[in-house]
Amino acid sequence: MNYLAHLALSGAEEEVIMGNYSGDFFKGRLSGKRVENLPDRYVTGLRLHRLIDEFTDGHAVVREARSVLHLSLGRSAGVAIDILFDHYLALDFEKYHAGKLPDFAGRMYEIIRHNDRLIPLEMRPFSEALVHNKWLVQYAYFDGLDRTFRSMKRRYPFLDSLDGAVDALRENYLFYHGCFSQFYPELKERTTNFLTEHGSSA
Repeated sequence: MNYLAHLALSGAEEEVIMGNYSGDFFKGRLSGKRVENLPDRYVTGLRLHRLIDEFTDGHAVVREARSVLHLSLGRSAGVAIDILFDHYLALDFEKYHAGKLPDFAGRMYEIIRHNDRLIPLEMRPFSEALVHNKWLVQYAYFDGLDRTFRSMKRRYPFLDSLDGAVDALRENYLFYHGCFSQFYPELKERTTNFLTEHGSSA
């Protein structure tokens, strides 16, 4: 899953939200000196991020979607599916979460700005661009998907096959949407349970 889903599944605590949001830029073990100076709830968010990634990567429906897209995009298929699933979440946001997407996105931008001290240094240019360009809302549009794919390719040149990502997604658009609709409620239930187990509201 990509940034919209990670934020939407973070619950209400700002430090948990920021940990989940920053998870891609925090490598290594989440124990010992590595995390001793970080807020406990931020570390909970980092753990939530990893749970989401592990649950997603191991889910049979997601693996099926990636295997179909792999025929067109090769090793870029996993990245493309994560971003595409944010597209479907943006389209169906009110089906799975309270409120409208623009309102939710605006609240997330404010939380990110207010807690910029918790953003890893190497993430800050990306984070500033996400907020400035309102990427969380742009996921709902094919133009937004295309810009995201082009940005990913610039950052990671080995994802060169993302050039054809939008066309490849269009070919099986309803199939991938069905995969998302089957998978996402299970992911949401798993993250809700995690937050409850760790003393946070979903």
